[in-house]
Amino acid sequence: MRAVIVANRNFPYLAVTVGVAIWQGMIGVMVNWIDWPATTTVWARCTVAALVLLPIGRHLHASRGTTTTKEPTPWLAVVGSGLLLAGHWTTLFWGYRVADVGPVIVAVYTFPMMAALLEPWLFGGRLEPRGLRAAAWVVLGILAMRLLDGEHQGTGHDNGLGIMLGICSAALYTARNLLSRKLVPKVGVIRMMGLQAAVVSIVLLPSLAMLDGSNLHARDVGLLLLFGIAFTAVPHALLIWAFQRLSVAAVGIVGSIEVVSGVVMAWVWLGEPIQASVALGAVGVIAGVGSESVAAWRRGVQPTRRQVENVALPRAASTCASHLDARRQVGAGGDRDAAIRDGA
Repeated sequence: MRAVIVANRNFPYLAVTVGVAIWQGMIGVMVNWIDWPATTTVWARCTVAALVLLPIGRHLHASRGTTTTKEPTPWLAVVGSGLLLAGHWTTLFWGYRVADVGPVIVAVYTFPMMAALLEPWLFGGRLEPRGLRAAAWVVLGILAMRLLDGEHQGTGHDNGLGIMLGICSAALYTARNLLSRKLVPKVGVIRMMGLQAAVVSIVLLPSLAMLDGSNLHARDVGLLLLFGIAFTAVPHALLIWAFQRLSVAAVGIVGSIEVVSGVVMAWVWLGEPIQASVALGAVGVIAGVGSESVAAWRRGVQPTRRQVENVALPRAASTCASHLDARRQVGAGGDRDAAIRDGA
């Protein structure tokens, strides 16, 4: 009976997480709908997101108490993580433009395993054999997707380049997460995301020179506003709310829905065929990442309300969440660190 009551209480949070994962599968479609250069699209998305998130983050940061407000903002780390985020989104959007959405979204979903392999070397700890087995599944999935990829006659799509850009995007996002993990206690979740979005906006400001009169349509401007608000700021806030009751690992399991959603959305809205190579690649990547999520979930990591304040999920398409050593995190009070590592 108690389990049923807990499940009922958690259902709204789980439903929101599932909804966000499905909704974020539309990002690849949105990128192809907007008739702006990929770099300029990233600039517009981040500009809108920064304008929404910075006032909210500033208010929350000022109201959190004396512990965090007394600490100076580590601007060098903020700028560095913002530059990595700019590279992540630019390579991701470029990949969506030159290739089918499916291979790219599967390739970028490898970032949790990259973090799982790198963190023991950077922050101490032991890499368990289970993690290596999970990484092997991810590698096999990517190889299957690349080697079995069919020709796309007449489409002009280069899925090989798209997969490479997706992996590069995943690597940049992993580096951004590892750099950002120490920022959250000092800066705050939403404020940090707003500052990083502002850095991206400033750095990519010269990309406005790529625009001409033919790009300035009300439709594209409306889609960009929707992109910055509905696909960045709102999902970010909803996922932080969901973390009040759901573990990071549980969100990681649900996050795999985004890969499936992205492939299906591209099929429905862009007419992209669901290739057998993409399906095999997705199975391998989801099997590897999912096995780590399930293992973490079984260890029973559950955040408290205080730890929720330190969760950062800056890109909702990446909400596959934590796949690292939860036992060490709990010992260090570190479910917070697990969350920031695997992003927004």
